[in-house]
Amino acid sequence: MAYISKRGSTWHVRYYVGKDPVTGKKIQRSKGGFRTKKEAERFEREVEASLDNNTYIEPSKITVKEYLEKWLEEYSINLSPTTVAGYTRNIKNHTIPYIGHIPLQELQPIHIQSMYNTLHFKTTP
Repeated sequence: MAYISKRGSTWHVRYYVGKDPVTGKKIQRSKGGFRTKKEAERFEREVEASLDNNTYIEPSKITVKEYLEKWLEEYSINLSPTTVAGYTRNIKNHTIPYIGHIPLQELQPIHIQSMYNTLHFKTTP
């Protein structure tokens, strides 16, 4: 169940994502800044659908940079030192400077394509 309200000039949605397994209390989340009630209602429908389909992902502020650094740290134990060196070099010299600042949940294919295009034109004579 979600609630939509107006705060000042923007609309906000308050919704519940489940219960805390320890306390049993409902876990509440909210998102605001919608310019119109229609935008807030659209977001509410999307959240409700993802909760119903068990595809809801908890909002996170982790960036691509933070994710890749953690991934490299965790995954590198399965790789040869040469592979780790190559991945590290590519992530630090190419990926992070272009898309490292983007929150992971906001990463879109266009961001990656733009990075590829930029890197391609830099290396093309």
